[in-house]
Amino acid sequence: MRSRRILDLRQASRLDWLHARRRGIGGSDAAAAAGRSRWKSRWRLWAEKVGLIPLEQPSEAAEWGLRLEDELARWYAERTGYHVRRVPWLLAHPERSWQLATIDRAVGRGSAIRHVLDCKTTANEELWEGVLAGQLPKEWQDQLTHYAAVTGATLATVAVLYRGQHATWVDVEPTTEAQRELTELEGAFWSLVESGKEPPKELEDRQEAVRGIHAEPGKVVVLPVEMRELFDRYRTAREAVREAEARLEEIALEVREALGDAEAAMIAGEVVATYREVVTRRVDTEDLRREWPLVYQSVLREHRTRRLNVK
Repeated sequence: MRSRRILDLRQASRLDWLHARRRGIGGSDAAAAAGRSRWKSRWRLWAEKVGLIPLEQPSEAAEWGLRLEDELARWYAERTGYHVRRVPWLLAHPERSWQLATIDRAVGRGSAIRHVLDCKTTANEELWEGVLAGQLPKEWQDQLTHYAAVTGATLATVAVLYRGQHATWVDVEPTTEAQRELTELEGAFWSLVESGKEPPKELEDRQEAVRGIHAEPGKVVVLPVEMRELFDRYRTAREAVREAEARLEEIALEVREALGDAEAAMIAGEVVATYREVVTRRVDTEDLRREWPLVYQSVLREHRTRRLNVK
């Protein structure tokens, strides 16, 4: 299978590339389209694709990841002896035009893509430990599976740089079944984009929407009697949280008492808790206001928020 070339990245700006990706699902979209991303919901991805909200701009960490991509790819080539080459194209599946891919590198000579290399950087210790154990985040797995589905590659590798000091790589062979399942989920999502049908909002989407609603001074909304049950549920849940927090604090106190002056506790050779001193430095705002009032006023910022109070 040979994927189609959609956009020459050597001639296109980053904005051109972002807008071209809006016309389909890219590798970094795969997990969100499938509804299993921790970082972006299906609704937010849908809203980006239909133009309801602006395209998400890359973070500073992502920008540095892009800058370090060359070095990481070069390191992988040196360590393995493989030929690693750029693929300067936005690619699309030959039949599913909405299934797009911008791969970091292809491994091997020739024009066919049989082995995909993806370069990542991270400072997350837990994620890094998982990578060392051969356990990739689901988002990365979906991305590699997506690339295989678009390009026909039978092997995908993710090379990971940790805090600019350590690097490793993990090989993945995306199965036909995994590609089929992901493609079905992506296809269902893309049909929502094409039809304009909005997927359900997840909790974080609803929270963001509510945060954007500003109060109208003095306005009172009259709700139907049936909604009293909603407020009853809120009070019940609030009381349950208070009771759970009190129980947790009591148990935490027992744990602290058990550790005493020790920094860690072990049971059957396994560390079950740590209790170490943590030193933090904070600005004493009272001293700042008293000793340097002009400086205090110059850095003072007003923040407005709405506080919910259920009677």
